[in-house]
Amino acid sequence: MTALLELIPAVRTGIKYPGGSYKSERHFLDFAIDGRSLWEKLKKPDMVSVLCFEYAAQALDESMKAANRLLLAERADHPHDRR
Repeated sequence: MTALLELIPAVRTGIKYPGGSYKSERHFLDFAIDGRSLWEKLKKPDMVSVLCFEYAAQALDESMKAANRLLLAERADHPHDRR
């Protein structure tokens, strides 16, 4: 059985909470397996993938390393070469 893995643009909506704190809007690439969003499936709406545009602007080097780990061009940061 083969599954199709894609990266699709997604947006986590920003929210301002009554106490004055807020959750920033984030634009990121979501992993989709056979057209189904992994972000939505995991039901962790506060988390986004490492391929986040706002993070890339702040830490380009780390974002490039993360992308290269996914492409198997960089050493894994988990034991046993897990990605």
